[in-house]
Amino acid sequence: MTLYYEAFTNPSFVTSEGWTLSNALSTYSDCSGTRILGGYNAFGSKAKAMKLLQLPPHFMIYITMQFWRIDSWDSEFLYIDLDGTLSYTAQYGVGHVQLCGGAQSDSIYSLTITQPHVFQSVIILLTTNLNSLPNDESWGFRDFKLYLDLCPSGCQSCQAKDQFLECQAWTIVSSAFLSDQLSSFKTDGWSIISGIQDNTACSSIPIFGGYGKCGVQSIITTNITMPQHYLIKIRFRIAYIDSWDSENLYFYIDGNLIFQITHKPIVYGFRSYCGSDTYDDYLPNYEIRMFHRKESLVIAFTSTLNEGFMNESLGIRDFEIFIYNQQDCGNLIKESHEQCDDGNIYAFDGCFNCVYSCVEGCSNCMDGICFECDIGWIFYLDFNTCIPIVDDTQFQIWEECDDTLQYEICLNGKFFCPSNCKSVQIWYLFIICESICQNQLILNDIQCTDYNLQPFDKCHLCYYDLQQGCQLQSNGFCIQCLNGWIFDKNQNICIPICGDLVILGDEQCDINKYTKSQFGCNQCEYYCQDECIDCQFGKCYDCILGWKLKNYQCESDCGNKIIQGQEECDDMNSIRFDGCNNCRNDCQKECSYCQQGICLDCIYGWHITDHFICESECGDNLIALISDEECDDMNEIPYDGCYNCTYQCRQNCKLCIKGICQDKCESGYYELDYECLPICGDGIIVEREDCDDQNDDQSDGCFKCKFNCPDHCKICEQEQCNFCEQGYELSPILNQCLTYCGNGMVSQEEECDDMNKEDGDGCSRFCKIESDYQCRNQKYSFSQCTYSKQPRFYLEFKEERNQKQYVSLLFTQQVKYLNQDLYSKYIQMNLIDFDINIYSLNLIINQEPVEYPTSVGYIAEIQINQALSVRPYLEVILDEQLYNSEDNILFNQYDKIQLKQPRYIDDQKQEAADSLKIANKYLMNSIGGIGILAFFLGNSYIFSSILEVLQQQSYLRFVNVEFPINLFIYFESSNIITIEPILQFFKVDSLMAPIFNSIYIESYEKLKFYEINADLLTNIQTQVFLIIVLIIIHYFCVLLIIFIDANKIQSLLLKSKFVFKLLFKIRRLCWNYQKEFRKNGVKTFLIANCWDLFFTCFLQLKSSQSYTSFRSIICLILAYIIFYGCLLILRLYIQKNELIKENLFRYWISKMDLFFTLKKLIFIFILVCFQKNEQIQTILLTLVCHLYLFYVIKFKPIINQKDYCNLLMIEGSAFIFTLTSAVYWSQLSNLFTYDTQVQVGWAHIVLLLSVLITNLLLQIITLVQELRMYIKKRLWKNDQKHFINPSPYPLTNLMEFKF
Repeated sequence: MTLYYEAFTNPSFVTSEGWTLSNALSTYSDCSGTRILGGYNAFGSKAKAMKLLQLPPHFMIYITMQFWRIDSWDSEFLYIDLDGTLSYTAQYGVGHVQLCGGAQSDSIYSLTITQPHVFQSVIILLTTNLNSLPNDESWGFRDFKLYLDLCPSGCQSCQAKDQFLECQAWTIVSSAFLSDQLSSFKTDGWSIISGIQDNTACSSIPIFGGYGKCGVQSIITTNITMPQHYLIKIRFRIAYIDSWDSENLYFYIDGNLIFQITHKPIVYGFRSYCGSDTYDDYLPNYEIRMFHRKESLVIAFTSTLNEGFMNESLGIRDFEIFIYNQQDCGNLIKESHEQCDDGNIYAFDGCFNCVYSCVEGCSNCMDGICFECDIGWIFYLDFNTCIPIVDDTQFQIWEECDDTLQYEICLNGKFFCPSNCKSVQIWYLFIICESICQNQLILNDIQCTDYNLQPFDKCHLCYYDLQQGCQLQSNGFCIQCLNGWIFDKNQNICIPICGDLVILGDEQCDINKYTKSQFGCNQCEYYCQDECIDCQFGKCYDCILGWKLKNYQCESDCGNKIIQGQEECDDMNSIRFDGCNNCRNDCQKECSYCQQGICLDCIYGWHITDHFICESECGDNLIALISDEECDDMNEIPYDGCYNCTYQCRQNCKLCIKGICQDKCESGYYELDYECLPICGDGIIVEREDCDDQNDDQSDGCFKCKFNCPDHCKICEQEQCNFCEQGYELSPILNQCLTYCGNGMVSQEEECDDMNKEDGDGCSRFCKIESDYQCRNQKYSFSQCTYSKQPRFYLEFKEERNQKQYVSLLFTQQVKYLNQDLYSKYIQMNLIDFDINIYSLNLIINQEPVEYPTSVGYIAEIQINQALSVRPYLEVILDEQLYNSEDNILFNQYDKIQLKQPRYIDDQKQEAADSLKIANKYLMNSIGGIGILAFFLGNSYIFSSILEVLQQQSYLRFVNVEFPINLFIYFESSNIITIEPILQFFKVDSLMAPIFNSIYIESYEKLKFYEINADLLTNIQTQVFLIIVLIIIHYFCVLLIIFIDANKIQSLLLKSKFVFKLLFKIRRLCWNYQKEFRKNGVKTFLIANCWDLFFTCFLQLKSSQSYTSFRSIICLILAYIIFYGCLLILRLYIQKNELIKENLFRYWISKMDLFFTLKKLIFIFILVCFQKNEQIQTILLTLVCHLYLFYVIKFKPIINQKDYCNLLMIEGSAFIFTLTSAVYWSQLSNLFTYDTQVQVGWAHIVLLLSVLITNLLLQIITLVQELRMYIKKRLWKNDQKHFINPSPYPLTNLMEFKF
């Protein structure tokens, strides 16, 4: 059993670790200090946890986990599903102890699941049938572990208990759809006919086909080229999705229906992976074996589905094909599973079918080595082989005849032709000879006849023949002999030379190695041994007393205790391997090489000693041949299958076969590896168990079926506790040492005990130290707790700028760090459930903690480089502890915050936005330049119109919605609409510094983002500067008029006409300015500066000041005075009698400036005071713009057509902008994606730019027309010599000027 996968074992895990969670409110929770997946307020009704695991070759899986049942389970069920099969279910009710959650008790269970399994992957599903929210009843688990019984090394597929020889022949040749990632899910060579060729993900499980892709009339098919084979095994997983109502799945191979199954709908609802939640989905595995020899394999899956793809569908994954490829015996290579391999299929040669066998004639052999022969065979000691006896009157398998029974025609067991036969035919052992030249007369063709067929007798086959040994003859007489022969003159014949070691002619023998080893030879004639009394032709037919005849030789009578002849010994017995056998020195049977009775080598499993004796050794991992050893496991452990090299089963086993007990296990036992082991936890006490209390509680006296003293027991006898540790009390009934919260004694399970069960005093009713308290536990006394506020770590969203977001890392108290290292190295940041490659995090250090308490702070800079559909969460983990001045540790070291939707656009859109920003900047500069030119030419309306459109667009950026990045970039050009550069040029700010003493007061919301200063005195410097300039010009004009009147300009007429005209014009201009200033100066100044005045005052009133300093009180009073003054001035222009004198329509037209100012007042009020509610702010701004636009359209207060169109565009654009800004509401982020907001942003940019361009064109046209008219007038004046007075109201131009 091998541990293959584990999850949720880390005490501080924060992710689902690849598990797919459904209907879960949170990923994890902490229960009594232990982190679990799910848990209280996380996993409740319909919550599911699922995991797809890919597995190596195996045949059994084991799953263990710790299951937590929390709160009010009322006999509800836990379901654990493996591969679509319900593998574990349990019903739970009231728990045992309160751990977390509500007031109900909870329980923890250790679960174990064992299931045979051989497939490539497993789908694990955990769920329940709870019917309430997770704050009422919930569940979770942790310490999930999966073990496997792996196949033998080298096997790609196996069944239970397969050995290597049984499983290694299965080889995988094709596979598909094995990946657990959709991105790497390969479908090469597969196709879906009448369906959609695509993959789907069912609860993150990749499937070929599947929901909405494959169903009615669809065929999943492929063609696979196969290697040579004859047997195949196919495994696959089918996905039955939604409403299969008793419909069939068909599996075809080469057009033949191989497999079909009917699937019925399941409506429990807890196993729905994809599609409709009404029906359970089913993803089982199948295996098929069949004979097959074709070179290709055509696969097809189809079904009888009859509804649409969205109602019922089909998919497949985990497809594998194996072939059976057993290795052949006889390749001359000894494989690990073969005993031998001689490259042939012949029997009786020592190796047959790669298994040792005896050679022919052997009756006793080991590992192909012969030690004893059958009757009729002679044991050949030098080669441990058997040689047949050819003249023992018995026929062996390979003998054609017997030398004794057919001595005339049989030699060495083979037939031969007699000397007087030319040819022979063997027919039932009778010989038929054909004679030649017998009984014939000598004719012309016959030289001689001797009536026989003997050669070398002068006449052979009726012709003179050379005599034996003769080389040349004449008329039958030899005249020259062959080598090895000598001519005998007395007999006129050639006789062989005796002693030349060559047997020729009539020589019976000649001294040579062959004859010497078999018979005696004297003068080239046979002779018998001395013990022979009847010798014929070298063969003995009778022996003297004490000798016996065997094979025509006399042998001593072995066994008569007399060593005689060639006997080496005589022990009067025929026992093999006792040192003497057949009167020859013999070695023990375990000897494989014996020389003259001395053993030089031993057979397998035996070792030779110094005394040349073969001995076996138990424990050497070798099973000695022909020994008492049955096994050898190299240990001396009893009852493990092999003990002292003998098979041994467990105790009390009745039927033991080769160390494996074949008995069926009795009640209270289970079988594992053919051994009966006690079942701990079944309540039955058997051998090797002291007790069995059916639980895993270590504190109740019995743990793992062994006596165990209860926890915190000080004195214990067997399982009974007599005395408990301090802080615990003995419960005799439960036999447990229990702690009682409130008894004033602190036990190990308690953090404190203040002798009460009240909360809020530092020690809770559960004897836990409450937050912001420190408790001191006294020995033999109750706890004393004191209040001490703990510092807390928290995250605060700071701002969003461009495509970056900033989050502050803050602490509620000053903290310190006790180490010398930089604390920032121990701060971990990441976005939850997002790939690290799509974002970048940067930690900006404001203040690092040091050895003394300081105000520590950091800023996290987050840039997300991809558009997201959901708002991400930033989590921050502090790996090191910090302390406050009282050495209290942080209350928390973890916090998370939800960021805003990232404002991301690609590089192309970024460049486009920058280009429009630059274009807008040039437009504003151009419009401003034309306005200044028009002002000096005397057209104050053009200047005021330009000023109005620029101011209005600059204030639109303060609408408190999240603009997309392109619109945000565009609004950056609005920063140029300021008079600050002019003030700095004239050093006005330095002159006013002693008076105003500028300070910075932080604004809020969108105004804070743009760093708008909320200090009134700082903001009205521009207006104060303008008022001072206007007053100076006014009094300068008064003095100039007095000066001109005092010098009597009429007298200058006689001196210089030009000077007279110049002074007259100057006096007239000064008089008109003085008159206009006194009459409409304040009103004109208010209309021109009302945007900034109202904005400054409202910002001062809404700012977060305490108004305790003198400056803040002055600012507050001044803000109210400005408001009151503005309203008072506006009231002066509302006269009751005018409404009576004029009709209502003309009255509304005449009060355009009043309505325009009121519109600005209300617009700024809403813009500033409703910053914290984007919906109300946008709606009210839209309403104000709509009312004023209605006024402009209804009453047409401007007569000039161009100016009226310009006003319509300005107010219409403001109305459209505020109305469509609702697209940017955060509450509508699910309805409008960020890409949609970017598109709307482009539309807004185009709208605002079109207003500026239109305004610019209209002002250019007007200015050109005025210049043209001015030139015409000048030409006419020159012609008429007539003086025309310039603009009668020059003060208007000056008063409406605003930079």
